[in-house]
Amino acid sequence: MPTWLPSFKAILTLTLATFTSADFGPRNQSTEHNTGLLGTFPTETYRSSPLIGPSLNYIQDSLLCHDELYTLLALRGSDVRTPGPMIIDSDGHLVWTNIGYGNTHAVGVYEFKGHRYLGFGVEDNGLKGFGDGVYYLLDSSYEKAYTIKGANGFPVGLREFHITRDETAVIATYKIKTADLRFVGGPQDGRIYDSIVQEINIETGKLLFQWRASEHVDITQVPRTLDTEAGTYVDHQGQQAWDFFRINSIDKDSKGNFLVSSSSTNTLSYIDGRTKKILWNLGGQNNSFNDLSGGIATQFSGQHHARFHNDNTITLFDNNANTVNGPSQGLYLTLDYDQMTVSLLHTYAPPTDLNSSSGGSLQLLPTGNILQSYGQIPAWTEFSINGDILCHVHFGAAVSFNSSKVFSDRIAKGPWTGLPKTSPDIALYGYEAAVSWNGATTVTTYILEGTNDLELDMKQAIYTRDHPPPTDLNDKNKPPEFTFLSATPKSGFESILPIPNTFPAGSYLRIRALNKYGHVVGITKLTHWDPDAGQPIVGIGGPAIPGPDLRPLGYFLGGFSIAVVLAMGVWLMRRRIAARRVYGHGDSERGGYGYGGGWDDGDEELSDRELIDAVEFSLLGGKALRARGVRGLEDSDESDEERKI
Repeated sequence: MPTWLPSFKAILTLTLATFTSADFGPRNQSTEHNTGLLGTFPTETYRSSPLIGPSLNYIQDSLLCHDELYTLLALRGSDVRTPGPMIIDSDGHLVWTNIGYGNTHAVGVYEFKGHRYLGFGVEDNGLKGFGDGVYYLLDSSYEKAYTIKGANGFPVGLREFHITRDETAVIATYKIKTADLRFVGGPQDGRIYDSIVQEINIETGKLLFQWRASEHVDITQVPRTLDTEAGTYVDHQGQQAWDFFRINSIDKDSKGNFLVSSSSTNTLSYIDGRTKKILWNLGGQNNSFNDLSGGIATQFSGQHHARFHNDNTITLFDNNANTVNGPSQGLYLTLDYDQMTVSLLHTYAPPTDLNSSSGGSLQLLPTGNILQSYGQIPAWTEFSINGDILCHVHFGAAVSFNSSKVFSDRIAKGPWTGLPKTSPDIALYGYEAAVSWNGATTVTTYILEGTNDLELDMKQAIYTRDHPPPTDLNDKNKPPEFTFLSATPKSGFESILPIPNTFPAGSYLRIRALNKYGHVVGITKLTHWDPDAGQPIVGIGGPAIPGPDLRPLGYFLGGFSIAVVLAMGVWLMRRRIAARRVYGHGDSERGGYGYGGGWDDGDEELSDRELIDAVEFSLLGGKALRARGVRGLEDSDESDEERKI
């Protein structure tokens, strides 16, 4: 019988037995979720991580929504214990969150200078009233790449952040100023929030364009009055100020002009990018267009998130604030500037009469579908372009709608590659090992390994990056040998791997994360395993230490038969393992000295026995898992970012 057959059987058995996930994932049409029996904000917790993920409730589902794109939320509300930006995968599992940012706004994936960034606004909680804030763009490792603040010392209102086709940022800022408010029942020396549009150079922070509503809008024409709750706020000094033109979205077209949405006036204003004059208004009391759709295209109210798609097509989320019972819905409009007419192309009505009091968004997805969120209502809907409902999801209990207990002012969806500089987290409990890696999107497989090296404690005390393992392979302090224990495809935020009961208790365990090409992209801390411990033993991964950049050896070319190639590959792999033990070389990937001992070189290869069995790892997911160690076999579709790790 071939020597590899028992290993193959063991791997196959473990693979079939471990298609499980520590997080349960979304629910389907759950009455308990809707009625609040699970709380106003149902959540999931994990063994290996202190993070908290949402428990979604799919009211309606379709395979057309599971498109490998990621959903982004800016969760907050009185019942959200850990507010902050959050990424969810296409199957409804947590991917990444960071509670250190607190209340966030306008989250999304933004393109800038040929790269994708995760962007959102963060509140300054030290200020009352509107407060102030700042916008961040995070790179693929979740580190801050750019910071955008209001120019001229104006505070940021956090209702809008957008990157234009000119790769500039547009934000909404404000300034409190005095104004005569007698015409609306206020004092002669009243106060207003002057809404301001700013266009800013992202790299330098230089102000490129500024427009102030008070200089171009007749406040006597604003339909809201001081006694309207939605139009009155308290400023930093505790005094009343009237938010007469509340800006909640800004866009810029190919002509260099700006589309500004004011929910206070129920208007979209088109502003000249040079003269700053209002060229036309869509909706509101000063509407410039003849509505060919019976009023639907111009009678929106309290609207949000207006965007150009071509210079003559616009989408927006109509909160329908002037109607008590009417649903909030998305509108897709087309404009004829020669005839000054507007027509309705599509509407996007929710499955039930959801009427959002504030917030909301509408996004045209790369797939051609429409994603719509409802602000104060913790739900989103995905439609076909024609308005057919594909998926409808709740992330808060239905009984909490419009209560400010759970909400996200916008929800976005887009492609994302997360390459965190941390290491995966591990938790050992009984005969199970749980693993998670906050923010990592390239992992397809986890491999559990163990060592029962009795002198590991002594080794961990002497090995550091500056003091590597000895070069003498006969030295008793050489790095410990690891035994393959189990493997499983990544499933959800947290995956579970079984620990064989035949492996000695008191050993040290670690888990390696593989991408779809079979490359090791992360290793957990080496953690002591005590199956009789009364609580999980957790190894939280800290920042990873990059090693030297050593690309793997090339592979043999030519007309050898498959058998010869495999045999040569095994021989070369053994040579490489010996060389790595002698010289301690590693890749430019995550590495360093792991907790509890054991040298992590960041991309350590499998043992000789594992190499023979490596072909079986194709069962674990990843379309390019091949014989480990033959790293010169680069796939043509491997991204530049993945090649770096």
